[in-house]
Amino acid sequence: MCEVAYLIDPFLAARPLIGLAAAGAFDLLRQLKGPLAKSLLAWKNRGVDKRNISTVIILGAWLTFAPAHAHHSWSGIYDTRKSITVEGVVTEFLLRRPHLALLIDVRNDAGETEQWTVEWGSLRRLQEAGYDGNVFQPGDRVVVTGQPAWTPGRKSVRMRSLSRPADGFTLSERQRR
Repeated sequence: MCEVAYLIDPFLAARPLIGLAAAGAFDLLRQLKGPLAKSLLAWKNRGVDKRNISTVIILGAWLTFAPAHAHHSWSGIYDTRKSITVEGVVTEFLLRRPHLALLIDVRNDAGETEQWTVEWGSLRRLQEAGYDGNVFQPGDRVVVTGQPAWTPGRKSVRMRSLSRPADGFTLSERQRR
């Protein structure tokens, strides 16, 4: 639900600006050539409200570019040249988009508990490997090898391999059936 609200809010916040953008959008359409530009200008000439056409243009652009904005490179977040290993206890398994995540409690060198985020592929990939959302439970001890976050102090790792010593379970990022 939070993801939906996040995606819709920017559009709702921009609604008062749609009327102001309408004139600029029509000027742009006049300069463009092609079937879409011609049909939108034809709507205008038939007396269709500028706000409706502007809404269609803005919503179409938003739907086109929102998925591209949501996708990112792993190397922008994680140092793909380095590898670390962390061992901890699962506190939560997050089945979320765009990536799955495990929250684990890890003891640092001082003996204090820190919460780390272990991030990797998608739910589809997990299912292709033959697992579902019940594969990890709170209390499971796991050992994770992966790439550390670029941001100093950020307790996060991109999982390359994961094991659960209690039952011999192993998972790698590219694992499939």
